[in-house]
Amino acid sequence: MIESRRFMAGVFGYLRPPRGWKAWRWLAALCGCMFLGTMIAASSGSIGDFEHEIDIGGPLRAGSASYDAARGDYRITGGGANMWGQTDAFHYLYRQASGDLTLSATVHFPQSGGNEHKKAGWMVRQQLTPGSPYVDVVLHASGLASLQYRLTEGGETQQIQSKISMPETIRLVRLGNSFSLWAARAGGPLELAGSVEVPLHDPVYVGLAVCAHDAAALEEAVISNVSASW
Repeated sequence: MIESRRFMAGVFGYLRPPRGWKAWRWLAALCGCMFLGTMIAASSGSIGDFEHEIDIGGPLRAGSASYDAARGDYRITGGGANMWGQTDAFHYLYRQASGDLTLSATVHFPQSGGNEHKKAGWMVRQQLTPGSPYVDVVLHASGLASLQYRLTEGGETQQIQSKISMPETIRLVRLGNSFSLWAARAGGPLELAGSVEVPLHDPVYVGLAVCAHDAAALEEAVISNVSASW
């Protein structure tokens, strides 16, 4: 947005109608520059493969997200009391998608301490409301990998847990309304932990979520080896 404003300042501050130009020609050129400035501003929100970021559920501390193109890492900070129960509070880096999905990632928490249930991973969500139906596959700081899901707006969250503690890879697979959790140890094969039917209609929101599991805290996750079939 700042670059767009500078761009427009240049247009208005330095360009003058050339001698002999008619008013309509000058207006057409000016409108073209304004359109280009708008396009520059609109494209500035993308982060890696994602289009937007948002704090859902009004966490006390605002989160943020960045992407290191050279390393292929997403560094996301998130607040929020929990992603559980009837409502969620967390930071979300997302885009919209439809159809079957295969979403994989490696999650690392670079800072020690914090709540053992701070969590990060993939989330597929119907709406951007706190009580929306959703499915996620997340890694907790304790090492627990789980598939969490809410079937209805404002309904209770349920979960399926993986037997693998602190997996290197977590994967969320959507086939129609069937969602599955897969996990793998370092150097090992992906193992199916379980599946559940959650009726989400297209398009859905798909992205990376980070929750501090502490309303007063802000926690960071580094998410790498991100792979997605949209």
